[in-house]
Amino acid sequence: MHPHGSQPSSTALRWQRWQRSTVAQRYLTPEALTQGYTLLKFPPQSREAFFIMVDLILARGRFEHQLPRLLEHPDTLPALQEAQAAWTAWRTWTQRLATYLERVALGREGTIPPVPEPLRCLLDALGESDHADTPAR
Repeated sequence: MHPHGSQPSSTALRWQRWQRSTVAQRYLTPEALTQGYTLLKFPPQSREAFFIMVDLILARGRFEHQLPRLLEHPDTLPALQEAQAAWTAWRTWTQRLATYLERVALGREGTIPPVPEPLRCLLDALGESDHADTPAR
């Protein structure tokens, strides 16, 4: 049972299994494990994806840390709702993309999942802001 009497989430169970893996048990100290550290091995060709994911994980952590303060200001609610919609769309799309990539890696056919609308809107907005401070030629 979970501390509050409920069952742990599937994410919590998955994390517990991950942390009990042979590799994690071998290379991480018990103290590091209880502090939330984990261990991943990345081949050189996956390091770009690793750093992209690190950026996203750190940004999501900052977002969650600031969320209570942001909720105090009604003017931030539309942006918070948009960010949450983009996060949910990204999670779903990423899981589908992972399934697609696994199928292709196994030599099977697959259909690449379409980019969801909230993500497309966010990417468009980020694309505009990326070019906003680029001097005109």
